[in-house]
Amino acid sequence: MRCNCSICKRKGYIIGVLGPDDFSLVKGEDLLTLYQFKTKTAQHYFCKVCGIHTHNRPRSNPKIYGVNIA
Repeated sequence: MRCNCSICKRKGYIIGVLGPDDFSLVKGEDLLTLYQFKTKTAQHYFCKVCGIHTHNRPRSNPKIYGVNIA
Protein backbone atom coordinates (compact mmCIF):
# COMPACT_ATOMS: atom_id res chain seq x y z
CA MET A 1 0.00 0.00 0.00
CA ARG A 2 1.16 3.53 -0.65
CA CYS A 3 0.12 6.01 2.01
CA ASN A 4 -0.85 9.47 0.78
CA CYS A 5 0.38 11.49 3.78
CA SER A 6 3.08 14.04 3.03
CA ILE A 7 5.93 12.19 4.72
CA CYS A 8 5.20 8.81 3.10
CA LYS A 9 4.73 10.38 -0.34
CA ARG A 10 7.97 12.34 -0.03
CA LYS A 11 9.99 9.34 1.15
CA GLY A 12 8.34 6.81 -1.18
CA TYR A 13 7.47 4.34 1.55
CA ILE A 14 5.61 1.15 0.71
CA ILE A 15 3.57 0.05 3.70
CA GLY A 16 2.37 -3.41 4.73
CA VAL A 17 -0.81 -3.13 6.79
CA LEU A 18 -1.26 -5.17 9.98
CA GLY A 19 -4.06 -5.29 12.52
CA PRO A 20 -3.35 -4.62 16.19
CA ASP A 21 -3.32 -8.35 16.99
CA ASP A 22 -0.81 -9.05 14.21
CA PHE A 23 1.93 -6.60 15.22
CA SER A 24 4.24 -6.68 18.20
CA LEU A 25 7.55 -4.94 18.69
CA VAL A 26 9.84 -7.65 20.02
CA LYS A 27 12.90 -5.55 20.84
CA GLY A 28 14.54 -2.24 20.15
CA GLU A 29 11.79 0.08 21.36
CA ASP A 30 14.43 2.19 23.10
CA LEU A 31 16.07 2.76 19.70
CA LEU A 32 12.94 4.27 18.15
CA THR A 33 11.84 7.87 18.07
CA LEU A 34 8.33 9.12 17.37
CA TYR A 35 7.51 11.81 14.82
CA GLN A 36 4.10 13.46 14.62
CA PHE A 37 2.85 16.49 12.72
CA LYS A 38 -0.27 18.60 12.19
CA THR A 39 -3.12 16.84 14.05
CA LYS A 40 -0.70 14.54 15.93
CA THR A 41 -2.99 11.59 15.13
CA ALA A 42 -0.56 9.73 12.87
CA GLN A 43 2.49 8.25 14.59
CA HIS A 44 5.65 7.65 12.55
CA TYR A 45 8.46 5.68 14.17
CA PHE A 46 12.10 5.96 13.12
CA CYS A 47 15.36 4.33 14.22
CA LYS A 48 17.40 6.79 16.32
CA VAL A 49 20.64 5.29 14.98
CA CYS A 50 20.15 5.12 11.19
CA GLY A 51 16.94 7.11 10.64
CA ILE A 52 14.99 4.42 8.78
CA HIS A 53 11.20 4.59 9.03
CA THR A 54 10.17 1.33 10.69
CA HIS A 55 6.41 1.59 11.13
CA ASN A 56 3.51 3.93 11.68
CA ARG A 57 -0.04 4.25 12.93
CA PRO A 58 -1.88 6.14 10.20
CA ARG A 59 -4.16 9.10 10.73
CA SER A 60 -6.91 7.44 8.66
CA ASN A 61 -7.05 4.40 10.96
CA PRO A 62 -4.85 4.69 14.09
CA LYS A 63 -5.85 1.20 15.24
CA ILE A 64 -3.75 -0.48 12.53
CA TYR A 65 0.00 -0.59 11.97
CA GLY A 66 1.78 0.24 8.76
CA VAL A 67 5.13 -1.51 8.46
CA ASN A 68 7.75 -0.19 6.04
CA ILE A 69 8.49 -3.01 3.60
CA ALA A 70 10.49 -1.11 0.98
